[in-house]
Amino acid sequence: MTFNAITEHYEEITVCGKPALFTSIRIKRDTIPDGLYAYDVRHDDECRGIPCEIAPLDGEGTTNHKLCTTISDFMTAYAH
Repeated sequence: MTFNAITEHYEEITVCGKPALFTSIRIKRDTIPDGLYAYDVRHDDECRGIPCEIAPLDGEGTTNHKLCTTISDFMTAYAH
């Protein structure tokens, strides 16, 4: 089952010094707004929940968590 990216809530994280949103649910790719990128995260082979690979879709550090961030909140906070 996949979900609409706009209506879901995310955990805000930092990846390589950049803000990002994380969710463990599957997102409908056609609901991701222009200007945002989606990547898949693969966990460890022992299923301990340790992320070990971030891969862009279709060939395409440290944490600083906030609660229940939406895409709209994220885009407002980090708009250039």
